[in-house]
Amino acid sequence: MVPALVWLFAFFLAFLVVPFAYHLRQRTPATLERFLLAMVVAVVAFGTAWEILYRPEHQAALSYISVGMAACYLALAVAARRRIAADARGLFGFIALAMVFATIAVPLRFGLNGITLVWSAEAVALLCLGYRFAYQPVRIGGAIVLALAIARLFIRHWPLHETAQAFHLLLNAQFGVWAFVCLSIGAFAAVHRRWRERSSAADATARLVAALAAGVLALVGLHGELSCWYTQRAVAAALQEYFRNSAGTLVWASGSLAFLAAGLRMPSRAARWVGLLCLAAAAFFATSLYAADAPSAYHFISASSAAGKRDHAPHHLLFHAIKYFPQGKRSSLFLG
Repeated sequence: MVPALVWLFAFFLAFLVVPFAYHLRQRTPATLERFLLAMVVAVVAFGTAWEILYRPEHQAALSYISVGMAACYLALAVAARRRIAADARGLFGFIALAMVFATIAVPLRFGLNGITLVWSAEAVALLCLGYRFAYQPVRIGGAIVLALAIARLFIRHWPLHETAQAFHLLLNAQFGVWAFVCLSIGAFAAVHRRWRERSSAADATARLVAALAAGVLALVGLHGELSCWYTQRAVAAALQEYFRNSAGTLVWASGSLAFLAAGLRMPSRAARWVGLLCLAAAAFFATSLYAADAPSAYHFISASSAAGKRDHAPHHLLFHAIKYFPQGKRSSLFLG
């Protein structure tokens, strides 16, 4: 195995440097044919290493090779940036290959643990590099990696807990992964704001979407966490659906208030519209409370006390907040 890897490493280095040595020395843009050759070499080299090392006991070594290949392409990107600043196509290709192999290294090294965390952190790092070197394709690449991390949340980490699995509310690894991704998305928006003088219109849109997505994703995670926690503590099976809807009403009504307050303070019409959607979700869960087969004593709006307790429900508090907003400015909440 070792001789084969040594030969493979020599083959990779030779065909990594040789196609671009002339262009780097003469400061001329690389041709498309040479760059396509580099891509073919990368696929062949990594595919051969995969065939040699893809065994459970060698996954760590394969991840190190992937990181090494990413470092090589990143070094070429730095050299191309310094020697051939006008060759945007070559720079984008080198950085894209470095991103691909750095991303592949994560699941190879950590298996199912840590992939989501590292991808979300990598997205923020790529965004910082994209602003630092004033290269928008890297910022777009960071957004793509972040989208992969979000998709993995729902594919691998949802639902947050198995029904019979005991856990501490908010203080557990599953919710920690979810919270970390939400914080990463918030950091993604914060980096965009920090470099807003260098941002384009697409960057400004990405900043707004990331900020809103961080809040919505946090509400989804809190809803899932509280639903699982309440379900485990239901004294009867009939109460499980009721407790899940109660958690949804509480979380989404509170989130609606937060988005509405943020939209008024910034001001941001998009944030106010998201707050309205959160309010609709809270109203849906509040209505679903009474479809659940639960004793009437658990209902916070019962037939005997509807007049006295109805206005204390979380979604009704928000309705009252909008009701007492100055009438002349009420339409500006969502249209202005």
